[in-house]
Amino acid sequence: MIALWAIQVLVFNQIHISGCITPIISVYFLLLFPKNISRSALLLWAFVAGMLIDIFSGTPGVVSASMTLSALCLPPLLKLLVSKEAPEDLTPSIRSMGKWKFFQLLFLLTLLHHISFFLLEAFSFFNWKILLISMGGSIALSLLLMMTLEFVRNPKKQKN
Repeated sequence: MIALWAIQVLVFNQIHISGCITPIISVYFLLLFPKNISRSALLLWAFVAGMLIDIFSGTPGVVSASMTLSALCLPPLLKLLVSKEAPEDLTPSIRSMGKWKFFQLLFLLTLLHHISFFLLEAFSFFNWKILLISMGGSIALSLLLMMTLEFVRNPKKQKN
């Protein structure tokens, strides 16, 4: 958690491609918890992680709100994408889920997180074109970075 927080605050928050595309990898933190964690613990951890990023990024409550929403939706997404035969203590990863299922989970979670983040940050549809570019570009860049991080974290024996 500390490493992801530091990378997000110190490195990725300083990157602004074309002035509006910023990688946000904090949602990857939610995938480090096992499937059987209680929902209240997951929500609490997501809120705390988001609040830490908010404090050091100058985004009052935006990251914590989007992280909490993502944590709220993670268990139903896991239920949708993970087979019923999967162990209860399964931790989402390429190794445990396979590349395609893990990518689907990461994509849906990132999509939800980034849409809520950018809508709360903009709090307006006045510049909707820039908002869509920011969302799309940030989702693509964040997914690329998080998948790279996952391949580095779990280098051996991935399922197809």
